[in-house]
Amino acid sequence: ALVACGYYYYPLSNDHVADEDTPSVSSRRSTLQVRQLNFADPKSVEPSIRAANDLPIYLLGIIDGITPHQTNWGTLSTAWNRDTTYDELFSRSLMVSSLPHAPSPLARYADSSGSYYYKRPVIIFNLGPKLGSTSITRACRDNYLATCGITFPGRRLPFAYDGLTQSAQLLELIRQCPQTSHFCWKNATMPSLHELPPMEDVQLIHMFPFRPYDEWANSAMKFQWTTRRCDVLYEGLERCQTYPRSEIVFEKYSKAQLSKFKDGVIQRIMSSNSNSIISEDHVFVLYDTNRWKESIKAVSKAYGLPDLPVPGLNRHKKGDYCERHGEMLDRYHDCFSDGLMDL
Repeated sequence: ALVACGYYYYPLSNDHVADEDTPSVSSRRSTLQVRQLNFADPKSVEPSIRAANDLPIYLLGIIDGITPHQTNWGTLSTAWNRDTTYDELFSRSLMVSSLPHAPSPLARYADSSGSYYYKRPVIIFNLGPKLGSTSITRACRDNYLATCGITFPGRRLPFAYDGLTQSAQLLELIRQCPQTSHFCWKNATMPSLHELPPMEDVQLIHMFPFRPYDEWANSAMKFQWTTRRCDVLYEGLERCQTYPRSEIVFEKYSKAQLSKFKDGVIQRIMSSNSNSIISEDHVFVLYDTNRWKESIKAVSKAYGLPDLPVPGLNRHKKGDYCERHGEMLDRYHDCFSDGLMDL
């Protein structure tokens, strides 16, 4: 058995779906081999970041396969306002030949066949309410069982789903499940290097969903489950407050999540560089929630990964429609929405 040391490993079996006798994590970890990927050229994704605005962000044009475009956080955040559509952001970015791949630090040169060794790519979905999160979460839960033998008795959400309290556990799960390629979390935060050493052997592809802000806010405001929750939210908005369990919380919108999350990633990269530690490799992908299935398939294919089987359309239980929905939405925008351009 090979020890994970920076190569992109792949299971010896081509079968990515486990049966009822799925072995435990520990019994699966030795069935690995080095995988060689025959991309045109190796591309390092160690970013030359001097400020947060330099962070590269990739967008997807889904036509026949994938047409990636690239921008940076500074340009994206300036253009992303309440009325911005995904196609507008895509058209303002620059076309690139492919999504970036990270060569292994211990195998930077091609072998005699012209193939290169790459870090193991891992896709992480950074989810939030009214952003297609329920279906993807269920897909991650089923995938954990199929590829790593992990079950969740009595739980609907997958292990380490809440990044506020369990981000280090999720990243450790990536190490424990080498045959698993797709992971999910919400409230994503990157722990410091003191909390979690650099993940030198993987390339982390962070997929953030895009939905137009006003459309998201209108949908989130409608979904309050009960009349009592409508009343609580109405009273809170009179003081420009929302409550954490509500779906209409400004910090849960994808631009706010991406803005917060990038800071932790940049801090880890810069800390690694200043301490002469091999840097982590991160890729940020913003995808359109209207084309989320196509986006998952395209990014998985771009990195040579199996597709993530997605269950059928999830149907939420209908909640109460707040009678003062329009008034509450206006108050929400008055209190919070100007902050969108401050991110």
